Order: sequence, then C-alpha cells, then structure tokens
Amino acid sequence: MAYLVDEWYEYHRRVGFDHLIIYDNNSTDGLGMLFANRADLEIIRWPWRRSQHQAYTHALLLTRDRCVWTLFSDLDVFIFPRSSNSVRSVIQNQASSDIAQISFKLLRMSHENLVECSNTSITETYIHRKRLPDAWDKNPSTAVITSLAVPMHRIHEAQLLKPYKSIILSSDIAYGVHYSDRCWKQYFFQKIIGRTGIKDWIVPRTVSILHPSENWQKLSKEATIKDIEFRDFKRKIMRMPMPTPAIV
Repeated sequence: MAYLVDEWYEYHRRVGFDHLIIYDNNSTDGLGMLFANRADLEIIRWPWRRSQHQAYTHALLLTRDRCVWTLFSDLDVFIFPRSSNSVRSVIQNQASSDIAQISFKLLRMSHENLVECSNTSITETYIHRKRLPDAWDKNPSTAVITSLAVPMHRIHEAQLLKPYKSIILSSDIAYGVHYSDRCWKQYFFQKIIGRTGIKDWIVPRTVSILHPSENWQKLSKEATIKDIEFRDFKRKIMRMPMPTPAIV
C-alpha cells in the first residue's frame, strides 16, 4: 500500500486538500512509521474485518469539529476537477446554503492485464478503460459537511440533517478516477481472502496466482478506450508547489 500513498498524497494536497486521513486496515508495510513526520497526513490503525462502515462513521465523527468538508473515498481514487485546478474550488462553487453533500462519479480504469502490480505511478500505468457509460462505477465518492450529517455513515453517502440536500456532480465539472484492480495478483488475493476479510471466492482449478482467469483477461480486452486526460492533468498539477495546509 505504501507505494500508493505518496502519489495519492502529493496529488491531493496540490488540488486543495489540507489534511488527509488513512485508515490502515492491516497493511504490512508500516505506513504509520513511513509517514510519521507529515503533519498533514494522519494514519489511523484500523485492524478489524468488515469494518469500512465503522471506519467511515469514525471519520465522520472525528472531522465534525476539525473540517468543513470531508471527502470519503479510497486510496485508489483520484479526484479530477475538470473545471478547475482545485477540488476545493469545485466544492465551493457547487455548494449553496442547503447543499451539504456532493457526490463524485467514479471512472474505473482497466488493469491492463498485468499479472504483477507495477511499482510505477498508477496514473501513468493504467490509461485504458471501457466505453461510456460502462466505465462508470456503480457507487460514487462523496464530500460531506460532517457537522450537518447524522453521525452514522452508510459508506457511499451520509444521511444529512434536515433540510440539507445532496447533489451529484456532472462529470464535466469533476469526477473520480478509480484504479481498483491493478493486477491479477492483487485481485486474486482479494478474492480468496475477501475485500472485507471474508473469503468470497472458491478458486477454480484452472486458475492460480500466476494464471489469470478468462474473465479477468476479458475485462482488459473490453477496455479499448485510451484515456490520458487525467494523466496529463496530473502531470501539470505535480509541477505546482505544494500549498501550506490549514490544519486544525
């Protein structure tokens, strides 16, 4: 997981996020020690199985008095503000007095039929996707004014206090780029262990950690669209200086 954190952190700090919190669900590369000296990056050890719902609820409560807006998302999602260089600006421009939650649709990139995960930049490595609308994920990432939400998160969205409302952003304004299944080995382990710690796949005899399934290979064959819009945007953003965070 550590190789993902640097890229994710460096990018999101440059597009307007002041403070980043990672819930570490049993990673083996010592995230807490590796990033201990970054005041704007907080690692919370979260060892329990099937606990994403509880982690999101904890984050909702933790940030109520520390943040105005909090984005609930995964480490393999990069928010792409197409109408601006700043996610902060997008949220400020879209929010109104009664809007307390903004959802970003997620565009899923292909795994490029890799068996081993590359240690190179994921935004440089994964540049193909399916045709639209098939490339859109079912569930979004959401930004919430946590002080205006019921303190019990539902993973993909929060329940807001009345009379506050939610909106879904047009992809012309902003969306998230999702690098979910980055290689067969990662996908294989997630399937036999379960993404939430519960085994959810009986491994077919024709499949092993070195021999991907036909369905896996088929997914990459369907991803025929080369999409480098976000890659090029990120290259531009990474040439900008890191802003000073406003940390509470």
